Amino acid sequence: MDQLKSFNPESLAELVELERDGSPGLIADLVGDYVAQSGPYLQSIDESAQSGDFPTLERAAHSLKSSSRILGLEITGWFCEKIEVAARGKSIDAGSISSLKSEIEGAIAQLRAFKP
Repeated sequence: MDQLKSFNPESLAELVELERDGSPGLIADLVGDYVAQSGPYLQSIDESAQSGDFPTLERAAHSLKSSSRILGLEITGWFCEKIEVAARGKSIDAGSISSLKSEIEGAIAQLRAFKP
């Protein structure tokens, strides 16, 4: 985890090129979608962890992991992966859930501030 960044703008290089090549607003749209979806995913992670619903926990963590990594939110993606793997093994990684909730707010702020 030491090499990971909260937000790595280099991860958006392909999206920046797509935007320049005729898809204006692509990154803003993706960021907007991510912000809108991250809250429900976090809520699902919280609720399914509390109820022991491992399949839902795994799916929510997997979905948030994928979209986080696409947008360069490396540490957020890393915590999601830890939660996903634990849920697959019918376990709850409460420390990673807590860390994810602390991490994601700052990561989203950095993502919103990104200017290609």
